[in-house]
Amino acid sequence: MKSTMKNFAKISAIILFMVTPILSFSQDGSGFETFIKTTFEKDLNAISEGHDASKFLNSFADNLAWVNINVSIDGRVAGKKNDKARLSQLMNMLSTHPDLDVKWEIIKINEVSVRENTRLASFEVMVSMEANGKLISKGKNMMEVLARKDNGKFYINYFSIIQVSDKMYKGRCFVDSKKTKPTMYSTITSFPDGNFYTSVKNELFFVGEDKLRVVKLDHDGDLYYWNTVQGIVSKDKEGKQYIGEAKTEEDVVLRVLRDNNSNKCTNMIYESKK
Repeated sequence: MKSTMKNFAKISAIILFMVTPILSFSQDGSGFETFIKTTFEKDLNAISEGHDASKFLNSFADNLAWVNINVSIDGRVAGKKNDKARLSQLMNMLSTHPDLDVKWEIIKINEVSVRENTRLASFEVMVSMEANGKLISKGKNMMEVLARKDNGKFYINYFSIIQVSDKMYKGRCFVDSKKTKPTMYSTITSFPDGNFYTSVKNELFFVGEDKLRVVKLDHDGDLYYWNTVQGIVSKDKEGKQYIGEAKTEEDVVLRVLRDNNSNKCTNMIYESKK
């Protein structure tokens, strides 16, 4: 359950906090803290257990903006800005995949601020993800949440997540590829393996010049078939065991390596192509 950027809404909100009088924590701080624990622990865990995602999603405003920043085990940083539609898509996908088991546990609430109808909280969440009983990743999320209170109910209109992975066994993989001969590519694939990345070398051979080209992984590895007319790669000549589209040899290399490492890679990214 594979990002860094500025968010002007967040900056504006922080500036607003600096000039708005602070209310006493006892007025509403404990109530907002309970709301945070319910939303980001109880309701999230319920979705992972197969319950409907609507209760969780009802805690967010329709104009929600959120940022997800991921720091992988090798120090790579990736970030992405999202909206409520994307959050809904992710939560509904989680609720309909019984093979995925994600657990959220709030381990520390660092700050809760109350300012008239606006609330701000920063806290830390330990998240672990398993697929079919096997641990995929585990790490700490550092979160900031901005919410408003309307008719006695809290609505989150902004939040940010910094995901720091401690352990990962399946995730983004990276490929270095070099064409060493007219029909041969040498590659190095890096994939997550606990708290570090492991690399493996492969050679891919392209055989034939017809519309159906054979692609061999290593000298004694699997065979793949690239239909250059249809632009598809498959594990059989008829194309029934389809693994993806490919317009170029470099596309084929990526498709074959991803299929061969499907138990380790959720997606595969070229580090370099030569």
